[in-house]
Amino acid sequence: MSADLYDLAIVGAGPAGLAAALEAHAQGLRTLVIDEQRAAGGQIFRQPPTEFDEPVRSPVGYPWAADLLADAAAATGIDWWFESTVFGVLDARSTGRDDFEVLVTGPQGSRRAHARRLLVATGAYDMPVAIPGWTMPGVLMAGAAQGLLKAQHLRAAGPVVLAGSHPLMLIVAAQLVRSGAEVTEVVFARGVPSVRELFLAAPAVSGHVRLLAELAGCVLTLVRHGVRITTSTVPTAIVGDGGVSGIRLAKADRAWRVRGPEREVPARTVVLGYGFQASTELARQLGCPVRWDSAAGGWLVDVDGNFETGVPGVFVAGEPTGVSGAEQSRAEGAAAAAAIAAGLGRP
Repeated sequence: MSADLYDLAIVGAGPAGLAAALEAHAQGLRTLVIDEQRAAGGQIFRQPPTEFDEPVRSPVGYPWAADLLADAAAATGIDWWFESTVFGVLDARSTGRDDFEVLVTGPQGSRRAHARRLLVATGAYDMPVAIPGWTMPGVLMAGAAQGLLKAQHLRAAGPVVLAGSHPLMLIVAAQLVRSGAEVTEVVFARGVPSVRELFLAAPAVSGHVRLLAELAGCVLTLVRHGVRITTSTVPTAIVGDGGVSGIRLAKADRAWRVRGPEREVPARTVVLGYGFQASTELARQLGCPVRWDSAAGGWLVDVDGNFETGVPGVFVAGEPTGVSGAEQSRAEGAAAAAAIAAGLGRP
Protein backbone atom coordinates (compact mmCIF):
# COMPACT_ATOMS: atom_id res chain seq x y z
CA MET A 1 0.00 0.00 0.00
CA SER A 2 1.41 3.40 -1.00
CA ALA A 3 0.75 6.58 0.98
CA ASP A 4 0.40 10.22 -0.11
CA LEU A 5 -0.19 13.36 1.94
CA TYR A 6 -3.01 15.70 0.95
CA ASP A 7 -4.46 18.82 2.49
CA LEU A 8 -7.97 17.53 1.78
CA ALA A 9 -9.43 14.18 0.84
CA ILE A 10 -13.00 14.24 -0.49
CA VAL A 11 -15.14 11.11 -0.58
CA GLY A 12 -17.73 11.46 -3.32
CA ALA A 13 -17.67 13.20 -6.71
CA GLY A 14 -21.27 14.37 -6.92
CA PRO A 15 -22.32 18.05 -6.82
CA ALA A 16 -21.03 18.60 -3.27
CA GLY A 17 -17.72 16.82 -3.82
CA LEU A 18 -17.03 18.49 -7.16
CA ALA A 19 -17.82 21.98 -5.88
CA ALA A 20 -15.62 21.35 -2.85
CA ALA A 21 -12.74 20.06 -4.98
CA LEU A 22 -12.81 23.10 -7.26
CA GLU A 23 -12.96 25.54 -4.34
CA ALA A 24 -10.16 23.75 -2.50
CA HIS A 25 -8.05 23.70 -5.66
CA ALA A 26 -8.65 27.42 -6.18
CA GLN A 27 -7.45 28.01 -2.59
CA GLY A 28 -4.23 26.13 -3.28
CA LEU A 29 -5.01 22.98 -1.32
CA ARG A 30 -3.57 19.67 -2.49
CA THR A 31 -6.79 17.75 -3.04
CA LEU A 32 -7.78 14.13 -3.59
CA VAL A 33 -11.26 13.02 -4.72
CA ILE A 34 -12.34 9.38 -4.33
CA ASP A 35 -15.46 7.98 -6.00
CA GLU A 36 -16.86 4.55 -6.83
CA GLN A 37 -17.96 5.50 -10.35
CA ARG A 38 -15.84 5.62 -13.48
CA ALA A 39 -16.23 9.39 -13.77
CA ALA A 40 -17.40 12.42 -11.82
CA GLY A 41 -21.02 13.45 -11.51
CA GLY A 42 -22.60 11.31 -8.83
CA GLN A 43 -25.96 9.70 -9.40
CA ILE A 44 -27.76 12.86 -10.48
CA PHE A 45 -25.15 13.91 -13.09
CA ARG A 46 -24.14 10.42 -14.15
CA GLN A 47 -22.93 10.34 -17.75
CA PRO A 48 -22.55 7.47 -20.26
CA PRO A 49 -19.07 5.93 -20.53
CA THR A 50 -16.59 7.78 -22.75
CA GLU A 51 -16.75 4.82 -25.15
CA PHE A 52 -20.25 6.01 -26.10
CA ASP A 53 -18.69 9.22 -27.46
CA GLU A 54 -21.57 11.43 -26.32
CA PRO A 55 -21.38 15.09 -25.24
CA VAL A 56 -21.71 15.91 -21.55
CA ARG A 57 -25.29 17.00 -20.86
CA SER A 58 -26.92 18.95 -18.06
CA PRO A 59 -30.14 17.46 -16.70
CA VAL A 60 -33.13 19.74 -17.16
CA GLY A 61 -33.31 22.02 -14.13
CA TYR A 62 -29.54 22.07 -13.58
CA PRO A 63 -28.05 24.14 -16.43
CA TRP A 64 -24.77 24.52 -14.50
CA ALA A 65 -24.07 20.77 -14.34
CA ALA A 66 -22.14 20.49 -17.63
CA ASP A 67 -19.92 23.45 -16.68
CA LEU A 68 -19.26 21.93 -13.25
CA LEU A 69 -18.19 18.65 -14.84
CA ALA A 70 -16.09 20.43 -17.47
CA ASP A 71 -14.34 22.58 -14.84
CA ALA A 72 -13.55 19.48 -12.80
CA ALA A 73 -12.16 17.67 -15.85
CA ALA A 74 -9.98 20.66 -16.73
CA ALA A 75 -8.66 21.25 -13.20
CA THR A 76 -5.01 20.25 -13.05
CA GLY A 77 -3.58 19.48 -9.66
CA ILE A 78 -6.58 17.57 -8.33
CA ASP A 79 -6.00 13.83 -7.95
CA TRP A 80 -8.96 11.64 -8.92
CA TRP A 81 -9.27 8.05 -7.73
CA PHE A 82 -12.26 6.64 -9.62
CA GLU A 83 -13.75 3.15 -9.41
CA SER A 84 -12.48 3.22 -5.84
CA THR A 85 -14.17 2.54 -2.52
CA VAL A 86 -13.19 3.93 0.87
CA PHE A 87 -13.42 0.97 3.22
CA GLY A 88 -12.08 2.71 6.29
CA VAL A 89 -10.60 5.87 7.76
CA LEU A 90 -8.09 5.79 10.61
CA ASP A 91 -7.33 8.77 12.82
CA ALA A 92 -3.55 8.86 12.53
CA ARG A 93 -3.34 11.51 15.23
CA SER A 94 -3.17 8.72 17.81
CA THR A 95 0.27 7.90 16.38
CA GLY A 96 1.52 11.48 16.62
CA ARG A 97 0.51 12.55 13.10
CA ASP A 98 -1.91 15.41 12.45
CA ASP A 99 -3.96 13.76 9.73
CA PHE A 100 -6.30 10.97 8.70
CA GLU A 101 -5.35 7.73 6.96
CA VAL A 102 -7.88 6.95 4.22
CA LEU A 103 -7.98 3.28 3.18
CA VAL A 104 -9.11 2.67 -0.39
CA THR A 105 -9.60 -0.28 -2.70
CA GLY A 106 -9.82 0.09 -6.47
CA PRO A 107 -8.31 -0.90 -9.83
CA GLN A 108 -4.80 -0.50 -8.44
CA GLY A 109 -5.51 -2.68 -5.44
CA SER A 110 -5.51 -1.48 -1.86
CA ARG A 111 -3.85 1.83 -1.13
CA ARG A 112 -4.02 4.63 1.36
CA ALA A 113 -3.76 8.38 1.46
CA HIS A 114 -3.00 10.69 4.36
CA ALA A 115 -5.07 13.86 4.52
CA ARG A 116 -5.01 16.77 6.96
CA ARG A 117 -8.76 17.22 6.51
CA LEU A 118 -11.53 14.89 5.34
CA LEU A 119 -14.77 15.89 3.59
CA VAL A 120 -17.50 13.27 3.37
CA ALA A 121 -19.80 14.01 0.41
CA THR A 122 -21.33 10.58 -0.09
CA GLY A 123 -24.77 11.71 -1.26
CA ALA A 124 -27.89 9.60 -0.83
CA TYR A 125 -29.43 6.39 -2.10
CA ASP A 126 -32.92 5.05 -2.80
CA MET A 127 -34.92 4.35 0.34
CA PRO A 128 -35.95 0.69 0.22
CA VAL A 129 -39.51 -0.17 1.20
CA ALA A 130 -40.26 -3.81 1.89
CA ILE A 131 -43.47 -5.25 0.46
CA PRO A 132 -44.21 -8.90 -0.38
CA GLY A 133 -42.13 -9.86 -3.43
CA TRP A 134 -39.79 -6.87 -3.30
CA THR A 135 -36.63 -9.02 -3.49
CA MET A 136 -37.77 -10.80 -6.65
CA PRO A 137 -35.74 -10.46 -9.89
CA GLY A 138 -37.34 -7.67 -11.91
CA VAL A 139 -37.83 -5.25 -8.99
CA LEU A 140 -35.72 -2.10 -9.20
CA MET A 141 -35.47 1.10 -7.22
CA ALA A 142 -36.07 4.30 -9.20
CA GLY A 143 -32.43 5.37 -8.96
CA ALA A 144 -31.24 1.98 -10.22
CA ALA A 145 -33.56 2.06 -13.23
CA GLN A 146 -32.43 5.59 -14.03
CA GLY A 147 -28.76 4.76 -13.50
CA LEU A 148 -28.88 1.79 -15.90
CA LEU A 149 -30.56 3.96 -18.50
CA LYS A 150 -28.23 6.95 -18.16
CA ALA A 151 -24.97 5.11 -17.71
CA GLN A 152 -25.41 2.11 -20.03
CA HIS A 153 -28.51 2.84 -22.14
CA LEU A 154 -30.14 -0.27 -20.67
CA ARG A 155 -33.90 0.08 -20.35
CA ALA A 156 -36.11 -1.98 -18.09
CA ALA A 157 -38.06 -4.81 -19.72
CA GLY A 158 -41.72 -4.00 -20.24
CA PRO A 159 -44.40 -3.83 -19.27
CA VAL A 160 -43.07 -1.55 -16.52
CA VAL A 161 -45.09 -0.29 -13.54
CA LEU A 162 -43.67 2.40 -11.26
CA ALA A 163 -45.05 2.67 -7.72
CA GLY A 164 -44.16 4.86 -4.75
CA SER A 165 -44.42 8.41 -3.51
CA HIS A 166 -41.56 10.47 -4.98
CA PRO A 167 -41.85 12.83 -7.99
CA LEU A 168 -38.66 11.25 -9.39
CA MET A 169 -40.92 8.45 -10.65
CA LEU A 170 -42.38 10.82 -13.25
CA ILE A 171 -38.90 11.68 -14.54
CA VAL A 172 -37.79 8.04 -14.63
CA ALA A 173 -41.02 6.95 -16.31
CA ALA A 174 -40.67 9.63 -19.01
CA GLN A 175 -37.02 8.71 -19.58
CA LEU A 176 -38.00 5.05 -19.97
CA VAL A 177 -40.78 5.94 -22.41
CA ARG A 178 -38.46 8.11 -24.49
CA SER A 179 -35.97 5.23 -24.63
CA GLY A 180 -38.64 2.95 -26.07
CA ALA A 181 -39.63 1.05 -22.92
CA GLU A 182 -43.23 -0.07 -22.44
CA VAL A 183 -44.47 1.78 -19.35
CA THR A 184 -48.09 1.06 -18.47
CA GLU A 185 -48.74 2.82 -15.16
CA VAL A 186 -47.26 5.22 -12.60
CA VAL A 187 -48.79 4.77 -9.15
CA PHE A 188 -48.55 7.41 -6.40
CA ALA A 189 -49.40 6.69 -2.77
CA ARG A 190 -50.50 10.22 -2.05
CA GLY A 191 -53.46 11.99 -3.56
CA VAL A 192 -53.72 15.24 -5.47
CA PRO A 193 -52.42 18.15 -3.30
CA SER A 194 -55.11 20.09 -1.47
CA VAL A 195 -55.67 23.82 -1.98
CA ARG A 196 -54.00 24.48 1.37
CA GLU A 197 -50.94 22.44 0.40
CA LEU A 198 -50.64 24.28 -2.90
CA PHE A 199 -50.92 27.63 -1.08
CA LEU A 200 -48.19 26.69 1.41
CA ALA A 201 -45.91 25.52 -1.41
CA ALA A 202 -46.40 28.64 -3.53
CA PRO A 203 -43.36 30.56 -2.13
CA ALA A 204 -41.04 27.80 -3.36
CA VAL A 205 -42.26 27.94 -6.96
CA SER A 206 -40.01 30.78 -8.10
CA GLY A 207 -36.88 28.85 -7.14
CA HIS A 208 -37.94 25.66 -8.87
CA VAL A 209 -39.40 26.81 -12.17
CA ARG A 210 -37.12 24.63 -14.30
CA LEU A 211 -37.80 21.51 -12.23
CA LEU A 212 -41.55 22.10 -12.27
CA ALA A 213 -41.40 22.62 -16.03
CA GLU A 214 -39.50 19.34 -16.35
CA LEU A 215 -42.14 17.50 -14.33
CA ALA A 216 -44.89 19.03 -16.45
CA GLY A 217 -43.08 17.91 -19.59
CA CYS A 218 -42.75 14.40 -18.15
CA VAL A 219 -46.47 14.23 -17.44
CA LEU A 220 -47.27 15.34 -21.00
CA THR A 221 -44.90 12.68 -22.38
CA LEU A 222 -46.60 9.98 -20.32
CA VAL A 223 -50.09 11.12 -21.29
CA ARG A 224 -49.17 11.19 -25.00
CA HIS A 225 -47.93 7.60 -24.75
CA GLY A 226 -51.02 6.39 -22.95
CA VAL A 227 -49.38 5.80 -19.56
CA ARG A 228 -51.88 5.70 -16.74
CA ILE A 229 -51.08 7.95 -13.74
CA THR A 230 -52.87 6.83 -10.57
CA THR A 231 -53.02 8.59 -7.19
CA SER A 232 -54.06 7.50 -3.69
CA THR A 233 -52.94 3.97 -4.53
CA VAL A 234 -50.34 1.70 -2.92
CA PRO A 235 -48.71 -1.57 -3.97
CA THR A 236 -49.70 -4.45 -1.71
CA ALA A 237 -47.60 -7.20 -3.30
CA ILE A 238 -45.37 -8.01 -6.26
CA VAL A 239 -46.27 -11.36 -7.76
CA GLY A 240 -44.42 -13.90 -9.86
CA ASP A 241 -42.67 -17.25 -9.83
CA GLY A 242 -38.91 -16.69 -10.02
CA GLY A 243 -39.46 -13.30 -11.65
CA VAL A 244 -41.99 -10.49 -11.74
CA SER A 245 -45.25 -11.19 -13.54
CA GLY A 246 -47.41 -8.48 -12.00
CA ILE A 247 -48.12 -6.11 -9.14
CA ARG A 248 -51.16 -5.84 -6.88
CA LEU A 249 -52.50 -2.36 -6.20
CA ALA A 250 -55.19 -0.97 -3.90
CA LYS A 251 -56.72 2.42 -3.16
CA ALA A 252 -55.47 4.04 0.04
CA ASP A 253 -56.35 6.94 2.34
CA ARG A 254 -54.07 9.88 3.18
CA ALA A 255 -52.23 7.72 5.74
CA TRP A 256 -51.59 5.11 3.01
CA ARG A 257 -53.93 2.60 4.67
CA VAL A 258 -55.63 0.28 2.19
CA ARG A 259 -59.27 1.30 1.70
CA GLY A 260 -60.31 -0.58 -1.42
CA PRO A 261 -60.17 -3.90 -3.25
CA GLU A 262 -56.94 -5.08 -4.87
CA ARG A 263 -56.36 -5.19 -8.59
CA GLU A 264 -53.49 -6.92 -10.34
CA VAL A 265 -51.58 -5.27 -13.18
CA PRO A 266 -49.28 -7.33 -15.46
CA ALA A 267 -45.62 -6.32 -15.32
CA ARG A 268 -42.18 -7.69 -16.07
CA THR A 269 -40.45 -4.88 -14.19
CA VAL A 270 -41.62 -3.03 -11.08
CA VAL A 271 -39.82 0.21 -10.18
CA LEU A 272 -40.24 1.44 -6.60
CA GLY A 273 -39.63 5.10 -5.71
CA TYR A 274 -40.16 6.25 -2.12
CA GLY A 275 -37.49 8.91 -1.86
CA PHE A 276 -33.95 8.86 -0.55
CA GLN A 277 -31.88 8.11 2.52
CA ALA A 278 -28.73 10.04 3.36
CA SER A 279 -25.58 7.98 2.95
CA THR A 280 -24.00 8.55 6.35
CA GLU A 281 -22.31 5.18 6.90
CA LEU A 282 -18.74 6.46 6.57
CA ALA A 283 -19.35 9.47 8.81
CA ARG A 284 -20.96 7.23 11.42
CA GLN A 285 -18.01 4.84 11.24
CA LEU A 286 -15.79 7.81 12.07
CA GLY A 287 -17.89 8.53 15.14
CA CYS A 288 -19.54 11.71 13.86
CA PRO A 289 -22.64 12.62 15.90
CA VAL A 290 -25.91 12.03 14.04
CA ARG A 291 -29.57 12.85 14.53
CA TRP A 292 -32.77 11.31 13.21
CA ASP A 293 -34.94 13.29 10.80
CA SER A 294 -37.27 11.04 8.82
CA ALA A 295 -38.46 13.72 6.41
CA ALA A 296 -34.93 14.89 5.60
CA GLY A 297 -33.42 11.48 4.90
CA GLY A 298 -33.17 9.44 8.12
CA TRP A 299 -29.93 9.55 10.09
CA LEU A 300 -28.20 12.86 9.34
CA VAL A 301 -24.77 14.09 10.37
CA ASP A 302 -24.68 17.06 12.73
CA VAL A 303 -22.43 19.86 11.46
CA ASP A 304 -21.64 23.37 12.57
CA GLY A 305 -21.72 26.55 10.48
CA ASN A 306 -18.50 25.51 8.74
CA PHE A 307 -19.84 22.00 8.01
CA GLU A 308 -17.42 20.47 10.51
CA THR A 309 -18.69 17.49 12.48
CA GLY A 310 -18.16 16.62 16.12
CA VAL A 311 -14.95 14.85 15.05
CA PRO A 312 -12.30 17.57 14.57
CA GLY A 313 -11.03 17.69 11.01
CA VAL A 314 -13.96 15.75 9.53
CA PHE A 315 -16.41 17.78 7.45
CA VAL A 316 -19.65 16.70 5.77
CA ALA A 317 -21.49 18.41 2.90
CA GLY A 318 -24.47 17.60 0.70
CA GLU A 319 -27.16 15.02 1.31
CA PRO A 320 -25.63 13.46 4.48
CA THR A 321 -26.56 16.71 6.26
CA GLY A 322 -30.13 16.47 4.90
CA VAL A 323 -31.51 15.41 1.52
CA SER A 324 -32.17 18.75 -0.19
CA GLY A 325 -31.10 18.36 -3.82
CA ALA A 326 -28.16 19.18 -6.06
CA GLU A 327 -28.38 22.99 -5.73
CA GLN A 328 -27.89 22.94 -1.97
CA SER A 329 -25.28 20.18 -2.18
CA ARG A 330 -23.18 22.26 -4.55
CA ALA A 331 -23.43 25.29 -2.25
CA GLU A 332 -22.55 23.25 0.85
CA GLY A 333 -19.54 21.66 -0.85
CA ALA A 334 -18.08 25.02 -1.87
CA ALA A 335 -18.75 26.53 1.57
CA ALA A 336 -17.18 23.56 3.38
CA ALA A 337 -14.05 23.74 1.22
CA ALA A 338 -13.72 27.48 1.84
CA ALA A 339 -13.98 26.88 5.60
CA ILE A 340 -11.40 24.08 5.40
CA ALA A 341 -9.03 26.33 3.44
CA ALA A 342 -9.42 29.11 6.01
CA GLY A 343 -8.75 26.64 8.82
CA LEU A 344 -5.54 25.60 7.08
CA GLY A 345 -4.33 29.19 6.89
CA ARG A 346 -5.52 30.19 3.42
CA PRO A 347 -7.12 33.66 3.02
